[in-house]
Amino acid sequence: MPVKIINEADIDRELHRFATPAHSPSVKQWLKTTVKAHLLNLKGADRDENFRVYVAASVKDLYGEPMPFDKLPDWAKIALERGETLHWFDPIQVQKRETWKTIKRITVWLNSFPLGLAFEDADRQATAWATKVNFRP
Repeated sequence: MPVKIINEADIDRELHRFATPAHSPSVKQWLKTTVKAHLLNLKGADRDENFRVYVAASVKDLYGEPMPFDKLPDWAKIALERGETLHWFDPIQVQKRETWKTIKRITVWLNSFPLGLAFEDADRQATAWATKVNFRP
């Protein structure tokens, strides 16, 4: 099940940064749809690297940190009051994370190849290509 992200606009902003230099409109669209869906369905360590459970009591109100409960959008307040788990995407230094290095590698590779691949297939093929050409994000 996809995580519910309070600051989903921050994910969109990061994906837009990757999409902007893409040569093909289809690569841009793939980043904004397939990659976003992949991110929202991360599990285990990959999820923990990018998202954390929102806990209002631990909010410090610093840049990059979750916003206080009173500043949350109404849908998030209602969800939390119902006992739902919401997550916060950490927007700081995403390109240092393995997940985003993978997205970068795939994006560079896709600029030269056709689309229509699942994320995992694209990752496998992009990794093989990166090894072959010694590409390091």
